[in-house]
Amino acid sequence: MVSRGFTVIFVLLVALPFSAVIYFGFGLTIVGTNWLIVLLLSTLIGALFHILYLLILRIRFNNPSQNTEFHDLIGRIHQKVVISSRTHIWVRRSEEVFIASTYNPLFNAVIVSEPMVELIMKSPESGEALLAFHLMRVPRARWFADFVGSVILFLIFAYTSSLVLVPLVIMLVQSIMYGGIMVISMMGSFATLFMAPILFIILVKGTFWRHEPAFVAVHQIYGLHPNVAKVQVERGIILNEEEAQTVIWSVRDWEKKKRGARRVGVCTLVAILSWILGLALVSWLGSIPYSPYLVLLLYLPYILAGVAALIAYLLLGRWDKNAMGEVFKETTDYDEPIWVD
Repeated sequence: MVSRGFTVIFVLLVALPFSAVIYFGFGLTIVGTNWLIVLLLSTLIGALFHILYLLILRIRFNNPSQNTEFHDLIGRIHQKVVISSRTHIWVRRSEEVFIASTYNPLFNAVIVSEPMVELIMKSPESGEALLAFHLMRVPRARWFADFVGSVILFLIFAYTSSLVLVPLVIMLVQSIMYGGIMVISMMGSFATLFMAPILFIILVKGTFWRHEPAFVAVHQIYGLHPNVAKVQVERGIILNEEEAQTVIWSVRDWEKKKRGARRVGVCTLVAILSWILGLALVSWLGSIPYSPYLVLLLYLPYILAGVAALIAYLLLGRWDKNAMGEVFKETTDYDEPIWVD
């Protein structure tokens, strides 16, 4: 529930009914005379619901540990690492073994399940490195970008739904009396438009992923890769050098997929922006009388989108290759760029 995925789902669920309010309250004037009022109102509603969602999460997960030995281990981490005073460690009552970190305007927290606390105390050295990693990866200011992104996403969902989805639903209800074929056709269009934002989110989901500097910091302080520490905590044993390297090598495919998803997301956004720019150019150049390139202008947005996406993909591919190599060499003696976030 503290992940970005759940936040996006919550934003979508709130934006859909709010779009109906916009439609029946303002109609098509949201792109005309009342655009500023609707924009300010939507921004306020989006921000308030986001804060409400975070407040519910804080109430749900706020559960400090009562284990004195666990507190002593946390104290040792604070002696070695500078941790933000806003960062809390909460214990989650669950049968699953997990540890996760989250950051937002209301709280920064590392959430640890009770079984994971027990495993950490059985392997205190590895557990300390693992817990330090999750504490250090909590950024000091990155939550602001997530908050702004959530509000912008709410605006996009609300505006798009009020202009397209809500009118389509009304037409679907009205078309029931005209027979089954029209209803099926309308439902197909409705499903396509409803799935469009979900597909867009899937495409750009990994766009803002970035490598965490906490990996390098933990390795410098503890001499231990966080993934190796996690495996040692979960298994309750100390891995030898070969096993430790196997753990690092095993994340190679994961790293490639993560960076590949980021390239796809960035290229999608670049293509959309380039397509919009192409439409603007077409509208301007198309106003020139007797243009000999009128036929070419019709394909200009798609040409710009394709070329820009291809350039972005190639540049990001080179960037990822160089970045993975530099980071890996800082932490191992191998030349193969393998790392995990």
